Amino acid sequence: MRILKVTPVLAILALAACGDQQTAETEQSSPPPVAEAPAQDAPEEAMPEAPEGMPDDLPRTTEAPPAPSAVFEEGVEALGDIDESVHSVFADAPFDAGDYRAEEFHLSITEEGDFTLEIESTDRTLNGDLRVYGDMFTMSNVAEETDPGEFPMTCLVSSAPDGFELAADGPSCDMFDGLVFARVE
Repeated sequence: MRILKVTPVLAILALAACGDQQTAETEQSSPPPVAEAPAQDAPEEAMPEAPEGMPDDLPRTTEAPPAPSAVFEEGVEALGDIDESVHSVFADAPFDAGDYRAEEFHLSITEEGDFTLEIESTDRTLNGDLRVYGDMFTMSNVAEETDPGEFPMTCLVSSAPDGFELAADGPSCDMFDGLVFARVE
């Protein structure tokens, strides 16, 4: 009696399994239809059309862009002198020209961007150019003899109460890392 009850159940399961296998085989055996585009004879090099409102007589090319300009080949000298007006020197500076002090350092900055840095612990005085672009504070063109890698000195600068704070952006700024230069009246 048990065999009779189990046999129909097994037969139904077997049929269901065969149906799944046939469906899977059917799906795998027929590739999806592919539409073919009609063949066209295209010109070898079609030039793009000019955007609306642009003259049609402008030169167009499908070649690579031209080589870099002579400025890159001639180097920095091709750029000419840097504009040393107050606006370019302190364009992004969180401070104005004046005298500032931080621990053993006394820094005097002129409107033109010249600096004098006195280091009390070594009884050393340095003179050069100071520029601030974005958050970069750069001291360069030092007149006195300095150690290799010491200048140009580049630091990150941010605003601080009564002055500005410097942070090292490389080994040249290590001596100023974390110092706050406060304005001296």
